[in-house]
Amino acid sequence: MPRSTPRRRRRFTAAALAVGLAGSLLSLSALPAQAADVPRPLGTSVPDSPKKALTSAKDKLGSHDRTLLQKAESGKKGTVTVLLATGEGDTKALSAKIADIGGHVGKTDDRLGYVRATVPTGKVTALAALTSVRAVDLNETYKLPDPSPDTADDKKSGSRTGSPAAPGKDTPADNPYLPVAETGATGFTAGHPSWDGRGITVGILDTGVDVAHPALRTTTTGEPKIQDWVTATDPVTDADPTWLEMRLNVTAVNGTFRYGGVDYRAPDGAYEFQIFDEAGTWGGELGGDVNRDGDYKDRFAVLYRPSDHRIWVDADLDHAFGDEDVVQPYAQSGTWGTFGTNDPETAVVEAMPFTVEYRDDVDLSARGGSSVGKSADFVNIGIVSGAHATHVAGITAGNGLFGGR
Repeated sequence: MPRSTPRRRRRFTAAALAVGLAGSLLSLSALPAQAADVPRPLGTSVPDSPKKALTSAKDKLGSHDRTLLQKAESGKKGTVTVLLATGEGDTKALSAKIADIGGHVGKTDDRLGYVRATVPTGKVTALAALTSVRAVDLNETYKLPDPSPDTADDKKSGSRTGSPAAPGKDTPADNPYLPVAETGATGFTAGHPSWDGRGITVGILDTGVDVAHPALRTTTTGEPKIQDWVTATDPVTDADPTWLEMRLNVTAVNGTFRYGGVDYRAPDGAYEFQIFDEAGTWGGELGGDVNRDGDYKDRFAVLYRPSDHRIWVDADLDHAFGDEDVVQPYAQSGTWGTFGTNDPETAVVEAMPFTVEYRDDVDLSARGGSSVGKSADFVNIGIVSGAHATHVAGITAGNGLFGGR
């Protein structure tokens, strides 16, 4: 995935951590709780007056999103993706209205009053004017900052002589690596040792958190830190290569089946099948090499059994699907699969962790044409597409950051 990534939704907890744009949920309890940005109030109901309704619709968009809408209109974009806030229990009715104007609903969460939809560009203002719509955001792309630890002086001079020595197990809380002393956090936690974020869940919307990183495994109270890992892109409209449309049907007989000239071993039965092509991640930090073996030509077979949502991933490329190839959604199992093999003699970890999730009966109508009225099952391979999210997760909820390998 590219470094510029659209908004995504993820979740976490304070004695736990979750990651993702992929989104993730983390529990804290490793660093003191920080004051969060206060969200703007949601809009109120639209008055009956047409003139006032138009004004309120603009207010629901805000100046920034109206500018995005104007750019879409001037660029003659046929559709845009919008993120809508509505009342709890109102998502079904709002989804029906979106369908009436020719839009496609990609995701709803009734408890949150959240609807993500792709709609005709010319219908956004009318959609914002609906009484049930409280606020509207247009989906957009953000340029992620570089999490490199180099200082400004180092970058100018090309030297790293001004950098502090590497941290170790004896590094104190007041240290050159994290600004916890400058923010008063060291004094705060000294006075309130249990006020370290325990019991709090944090959502990180970013490029995907490394679930295998030791500083993100457990909280200070010994609980699992990462609670969930979710890929929040839309399987149909976002052109995300990590979403696999499981449209191919295969049947294993006598422990084998054949696809694309390759014989695969699998338990007897009927499956949905697809190939995850690592070259699809070309252009991002991975450079199309998800198993870090030096090329971008590997193609990983994936099996899915909808009856029990069982997923097999041939991550080791041995063309065999056994119990060791089963990967379960992270929220369900707290486990992950791995592409590639780590070389303990190097200073970095070459093995790439990945998570999985599934969505059944996804509406394909947003593609138009012959796809209208059709649906398909999807499996996602949740890979870490960039370093930024793990960097952010470590700042937010890292536990035991110093002294490890």
